[in-house]
Amino acid sequence: MKAVKYAYFGFLWLLLQISSMVMAQNLTQAEYFFNSDPGVGNGIPIVVEAGDNVDFTVSIPVSGLESGFHSLFIRIMNENGKWSLYEGRSFYVQPEIDNQPTPQLTQAEYFFDTDPGIGLGMPITITQGIEVNFTADIPVSGLESGFHTLFIRILNENGKWSLYEGRNFYVQPVADFEPTPQLTQAEYFFDTDPGVGEGIAIDITQEVNVNFVENISVDGLAPGFHTLFVRFINEKGIWSLYEGRTFNIQPSIELEPATQLTQAEYFFDTDPGFGQGTAITFEPDSVFDQESLILTSELPNGYHTLFIRFKNDRGVWGMTEYGNFSICVDPEPDFSFNNVCLGDEIIITDLSTNVYEDAIYAWDINNDGTIEYDSPEGFSHTFLEVGLYPISLTITNNGGCTSAIVLYVEVYPLPEVPTIEIVSTPPFCDGNPVVLSVTDEYSSYLWSTGEETQSIAVTVSGEYSVSVTNEYGCSITSEPVSVEFNPVYLNSLNVSICQGESYILGTQTLTETGEYTEVFTSTLGCDSTVVLTLTVNPVYNEALSASICQGESYTLGTQTLTESGVYTEVFSTVLGCDSTVVLTLTVVEVDVSVTLSEGTLTANATNATYQWVDCNNDYTPIPSATEQSFTPNQSGSYAVEVTQQGCTALSECVSVTVGGTEEQEHNPVIRIYPNPNDGNFVVELQRPMHLYIYNLLGRVVYSKPLDDGKQTVNLEYLPSGVYIVKAYGDSGVQTTRVCINR
Repeated sequence: MKAVKYAYFGFLWLLLQISSMVMAQNLTQAEYFFNSDPGVGNGIPIVVEAGDNVDFTVSIPVSGLESGFHSLFIRIMNENGKWSLYEGRSFYVQPEIDNQPTPQLTQAEYFFDTDPGIGLGMPITITQGIEVNFTADIPVSGLESGFHTLFIRILNENGKWSLYEGRNFYVQPVADFEPTPQLTQAEYFFDTDPGVGEGIAIDITQEVNVNFVENISVDGLAPGFHTLFVRFINEKGIWSLYEGRTFNIQPSIELEPATQLTQAEYFFDTDPGFGQGTAITFEPDSVFDQESLILTSELPNGYHTLFIRFKNDRGVWGMTEYGNFSICVDPEPDFSFNNVCLGDEIIITDLSTNVYEDAIYAWDINNDGTIEYDSPEGFSHTFLEVGLYPISLTITNNGGCTSAIVLYVEVYPLPEVPTIEIVSTPPFCDGNPVVLSVTDEYSSYLWSTGEETQSIAVTVSGEYSVSVTNEYGCSITSEPVSVEFNPVYLNSLNVSICQGESYILGTQTLTETGEYTEVFTSTLGCDSTVVLTLTVNPVYNEALSASICQGESYTLGTQTLTESGVYTEVFSTVLGCDSTVVLTLTVVEVDVSVTLSEGTLTANATNATYQWVDCNNDYTPIPSATEQSFTPNQSGSYAVEVTQQGCTALSECVSVTVGGTEEQEHNPVIRIYPNPNDGNFVVELQRPMHLYIYNLLGRVVYSKPLDDGKQTVNLEYLPSGVYIVKAYGDSGVQTTRVCINR
């Protein structure tokens, strides 16, 4: 059914007032029930004194309830026969103990927000008794500002703790508060602000809050709409913002009879226009005072606004008055769950009906007023202790209709961790079963072997464990027990070692290929015979020599070698034995120095071949210039390509002036070494210059301004080949070339 909040209306001299029929009504009856709702009006009655609000104390017997957790529910009925939603609280009925006096309460403790563990809270001193009432000052100085929850629980003389009770509170942020200043004066004005302090004064009693009635004259105001503004000043001389209310002054009509109300209409939510609403039938009069039926059956569920207005016999419509109300359906909350073992996750699934799409869900674990989840689909939760836990689901549909349900989830205890006993007596020799048994009784057993008996016999070495299940169907697994069997049969082994190594078999130290036998007696008394076939693999050692050109590298195993020397590398053969290679490496350094004397260039290298090149002509070889000495017939820059011991290197370019009266000093501006190289080389400049490096197609592959002195250049990203190097400076261009060879 739809629950509708109705409204009725009264009118006096064109002043319309709307009020809801959900105004306070007398509460006349109450009832209570435990755990399950017997139906509205079918609970156990509670006598209450009728009134808008009722406070009552009632003794409710629980003698017929079984021991355990229960919920008490109470609801109220008003004089119209309408019942409220019920309110519920959970409680626990202790099992009866024959001939045992009720234990005294001896101790209390409290904690904030998070349970530190039973007995670990802050103690509260109480007077021992079956029932205790106490007042405790609980400091909150160490708590951060914001919402917190205070929990308290009690201990009896038998060492049993009660469940804790919790209450929420709020800690205000620390601030320096000053006393609120007193209000000392007020003023008012109409329509236009004359300026602060320039309004018409109102005498008030000086207080922090003031209530006053003031007769304010409207003489002198023209007919029509006006706004009255009021503001206050406090004892510190600070004015408040003004507050305004609009009113209307009717023009004076002399000797005209009061107008009659002739027509009324209402509408919901959206104004259809004057005269387009739903008509209200009544007899014309200057005062409307009657009840009218307002139909809401066609309205959708949710919040709505009812508007109503009147027209007088002069055809003038009055102002529209309105009131808010809601239409909604009570949801029917329900959910399913699985009782779980301690440590397992419980799955809560919502099964509620009559729920709007935008309904608000509130899941309260322990039914203590704290909302832990708000998911409409359900949730998963893990309880940390064994027990019976109430879970409350409250659903609020759009429009304010709310229903709640409380169901109980039980968390079962796990069984004690089982202990496995090795029943058999050592020695454990192969072929003789070893009996393993669980020392305590459980509902069922499942061994790691798949067997389901309390005891099993094993014949294979390994680790064995057992999972046991208690009467609640909860399982736990033991620590594994290791069983080791000693062999009692002939073992045949095949072993390989390297030449120079030895193999120990029992009392024998073996170094040669052959077949050997040894009998072993274990400390547990199980003998076994081992037959060993031993293979001794050879080890190889080798000495090598090699030579490379300067700038090249030689790879020996894991080593990359660039300098002359003796190097050792250990290699593993296919049989797993290490062999040693000793390498004597010679790095051939080509002498590319050149001497200039009386116009003749002479390469200082001997026992070599030579090719002179023209540096100013992209290092073009000079025909027939293949001797150690070269005399150019024209001025220019020249270099020689020297080949020694299979390695080739290019000298620095030397400038020669033909026909000059003085010999040119050979002092090259740019030097590159090593040359050839692997892409990493040193450029040495006599003065700062801008270095450009070109490939043989004339494209720039490197460009950088360099200071004088030695600087390293890295061209590892370039392919092997010859590259032209040009250095531009104040004295002109110096040209040479570099050879990259990997």
